[in-house]
Order: sequence, then structure tokens, then C-alpha cells
Amino acid sequence: MTDLIDGVAGLLAVPLMCSLELFRWLAVVEMSHAAGAMWCLTALFAWLAWRKTKALRWVALAGIAAGWYAITRPLDAICVLLPIVLAWSWDLRRAPVKVKFTSLAIVLAMIAPFISMQLAFDRAVTGHLFQTPLSMYYRTYMNLHGVGLETDDPKFSPPTASKLIRDTYETFVVPRVREFHTVRQAAWQWLTYRIPVSLGVALPSLLLVVLIPAGILQLADLRRAVLWSMFWFYLGGSALFFLFLSQYVMALAPALIFSVLLGAKAIARIYSQWQGVEVFLVAAIVALAVHRTSASSNFFMQRPGMTVGRANYFLIPSRVKEPAIVLFRYASDEPDNVLDEPVYNWDVAWPDEAPIIRAHDLDGERNRELFVYYAKIQPSRTAYLYDRKTRVLRELGNVANLARK
Repeated sequence: MTDLIDGVAGLLAVPLMCSLELFRWLAVVEMSHAAGAMWCLTALFAWLAWRKTKALRWVALAGIAAGWYAITRPLDAICVLLPIVLAWSWDLRRAPVKVKFTSLAIVLAMIAPFISMQLAFDRAVTGHLFQTPLSMYYRTYMNLHGVGLETDDPKFSPPTASKLIRDTYETFVVPRVREFHTVRQAAWQWLTYRIPVSLGVALPSLLLVVLIPAGILQLADLRRAVLWSMFWFYLGGSALFFLFLSQYVMALAPALIFSVLLGAKAIARIYSQWQGVEVFLVAAIVALAVHRTSASSNFFMQRPGMTVGRANYFLIPSRVKEPAIVLFRYASDEPDNVLDEPVYNWDVAWPDEAPIIRAHDLDGERNRELFVYYAKIQPSRTAYLYDRKTRVLRELGNVANLARK
């Protein structure tokens, strides 16, 4: 008879285990966290397939996944892929030297194009091979230094006219930096915030946490230990960064969900003499998952109002005449969170190619500079203003006409 924990729970519980916050980030915005989780699972699958066949195509697939993950979310990639690297190296310890070097060469060859592309991009944007645009932005506008403990400078002010960026720094970044000054602060945050948030976001119910310790009894198999350990590797590595948001849990969600299922499997085997224990555990896990996913769906369907994120995805594309420029006007007392950042163009390689270009409303001469630029290269664009406070979209006119005012 097929084991119910492996069969039913593996098929149903995993895709349904989305808590309120995790559902929010999956359903409302495109973010890199889900893509990173996909590449992690791809690399894990490649290692498992290689263990069975020893075919080098799986080594190549793992290299592609690792390379793509590395340029998507570097710190996440290091943390969650490290258990696979260690396990794969252990499996290769008795392999012939030729096999070891061939495998290493293939992995490096697959990773190289991604890293080369990232380095070229860094050089083109920041002028430095090893400084990413994000790290340059953090250092310039948020006074952050990346990995490690942070310190805040009371005299620092973001060098920009954008009120949104200034408010983000003052109301969001500074309070969190002040909680990440010392190792003691970082450790306390890790225990009292990051672990609870991870459990609360990745699992549909905290009741399932009681199953996790029992899963340790099932870790004799290296394959299980690798996936299980990704949760702790990620929590350990990410502790070096001052910020931990709910969407970050996507990277460790597969490992945490697996830990719950592994615990259920261990309990089912310990109490195998109790008839129906597997059926009960599977039914409980699936019921909790379905209930929470349904609650999350109802929450977002019934949530009143149009956030700037929703406007960006649904209202604006249906209302503007393309090609367009949409200026977003921000006010400190608006109902949306400062982290609801609508100004980005993720669907094209170069912003000028976007059918809808999004920019901050900086008023007066700064806006006119933008209109003059596009009047020269793309005079057919129409400019719009979206007021984030009133949530009203208003047409401003053709950029060529606006540039002459």
C-alpha cells in the first residue's frame, strides 16, 4: 500500500501550505523570491536525479539553476544551495579524479555565463565589477553597507528630492538599523522575530510546529537531511543582513513544509499500531492548509480600496494610452505603506522600451526634464499623473507639448 504521508500529503499539503502573508506576496506582486525557490528546488532535483543515474546532464542542470539563482538573490542562493553543494561533494568523495574534475568543470561552465552577465551589468551601471546597482543604491540612499551589523548616522539624509525615499529611510530603515547594532541585538531578533515569522508565514497553522521536532528521527537519509537543513542554513546566513521581511520566507518554505511532513511520517511510523493514524495526520494537515488558503483568498477578494500596487497592475494598464509615462505623486499621509513602491520597469531590459514608463512625481523642473528627454526620442508618449493619496489617475498630455511649457 502506498504510504499516505508520502503520497497524499506530498501532493496536496505542499502547494496548499500558503499562509496569509505568503499568499499576499505570491498573488499580488511578481517578486524574485518565488523564482529563487524554483531554482533551489531545480538544483535539489538535479542532485537527486544524478544520484540515481550519475549522468552529467544533471550536473549541468544544477549549474544552470545555481547560476540563475546566484544573480537573482545572491545571499539566498548561498544559504539554501550550500547543503546541496556539501552533500554532492560528499557523494563525489570516492569518485575517480576525472569524474570530479569533469563535474566541477561542467558546473563552472554553466554558472559562468550568468556571473559574467552580472559582472558586465554591474560595470555598466555602477562602474565597478563587484558593486551591484542594489548595493550602490543601499549605500547612497539608505546609508547601508550590506552584510553585517549596521550603524545609523544622525546627520545622514538621502540625497534625493523624492519624499517617498526620504520617508522610507526615516520610518522604515532607521528603526530597523537601530535594532541591528550589536551581535546581541541580532541574536535576539533572530530568536524572537525571524524564527516565529518564518513559522507563521510558511505554515498554514502554528499547530503544525509540534510535528517538526519528530522529523529529526527521519534524517538518517542524506536526501532528507539536505532539504531539512536548508531551513537552518538560510536562517543562519540571513542573520547577517539587518532586514528580514515576510516574503523572504519563500526561500525556506519548501524546507519548513518538508519538516512538517517528515515529522508526520515519523509519528505515523512510531504509532503504526494505531489504526488510522496516517489518515488522521494527512487529513489534519490538508484541512489546515485548505482552510488557511481559502481564508487568504477571501481576505484579498474582500479587502476594500485600491492600493498603489493594485493600481499599478490593473487600473493603470487599462486606463492609459500606450506608450505612456505615469508619474506617481506621493504624500506622507497617504493610506499606502512606504514600501508599496510602484516605480519600476521589470518587464523590459531598458526603461525606454517599456510601453508604460513609471516615475516619481518630483514637480516642476524635474518633471519637465523627463518630458524634454522623451520629447526628443519618443514624442508620441502621453504623460499621466497618479495621485497615491486620492488614487486618481489624470492625463497630463503629450510629452512634446509638456516639454514646451
